[in-house]
Amino acid sequence: MNIRDGIYGVAVGDAFGVPFEYLEAKDVQVRIRDSMIGNGTHNQDKGTWSDDTSLTLCLLDNITDEIDYKIIMESFLQWYKFGKYTANGECFDIGIGTRRALQRYMQGVSPIKCGSTNVRNNGNGSLMRCIPIIYYCRNGIRREITHNLSSLTHGNEISLMACDMYVSFGYRLLNGMKMDMAYKEAIDETTKYWGKNEVQGIRELVNIFDIEYKDLSGSGYVITTLQTAIWCLLNTTSYKECICKCVKIGGDTDTVASVAGGLAGIVYGKENIPKDWMRDLRNKELIEHICDKWEKKFLIKQLQ
Repeated sequence: MNIRDGIYGVAVGDAFGVPFEYLEAKDVQVRIRDSMIGNGTHNQDKGTWSDDTSLTLCLLDNITDEIDYKIIMESFLQWYKFGKYTANGECFDIGIGTRRALQRYMQGVSPIKCGSTNVRNNGNGSLMRCIPIIYYCRNGIRREITHNLSSLTHGNEISLMACDMYVSFGYRLLNGMKMDMAYKEAIDETTKYWGKNEVQGIRELVNIFDIEYKDLSGSGYVITTLQTAIWCLLNTTSYKECICKCVKIGGDTDTVASVAGGLAGIVYGKENIPKDWMRDLRNKELIEHICDKWEKKFLIKQLQ
């Protein structure tokens, strides 16, 4: 249960996808390489990760036994306003729902009420930072915590359900369950809680084994991000293959790859992420520092 498996899985997938964000699949095919590249959509150096990893690190750094949602929102603000928790000191990418939630927080709204519950606020901004919850909930699924952490920026039930599903699936993978069985159990648990096919998006997740690669989407909608990320994980046999499948779809490449990458990191381990991708990842010092702090908070405590 090495926290670095999931965190580096997120960060490397994110960084690999950053140069291709918003491109159509045909344009990605022309530019993608086996190795990381720089420049691209955001004109960033090779190995630079985006908001997906930054907000994941915010959670990792600030989740404690007694979660203080205000402290977590303050860390989001430090990222947004001052570039803390970034690869290069710059916040160069932020989702609309996340930005509006931070604005509400600055206006005095309670943290877990900052995420709009409007059905239009179902981008993938809370899903992309769920990996720390999987490790935090290592002794069982804590649905209330998952919902509250999503509601900081995305409070609609579709986003809550998607985060539920991701955490439920990832928790089972973390505990060594085979991917297909873990997915079936997680979707059964999710549909049982939310009501079979009543919450928009459940049907797309239930039918994932019937979908073909050509029908997947790289849109920023939380359900399609989750569907595409999990499909690519279930239909590949290595971290590298999974991430490349995600990115070649185009669209929101960094987030889809980071969402899939966190799970692929759990399945295959940090040691199976391509060595040159790891070498090119920027600001690993920050990632190591926060992972060390996490271990001191939780892993060592388990041995006592």
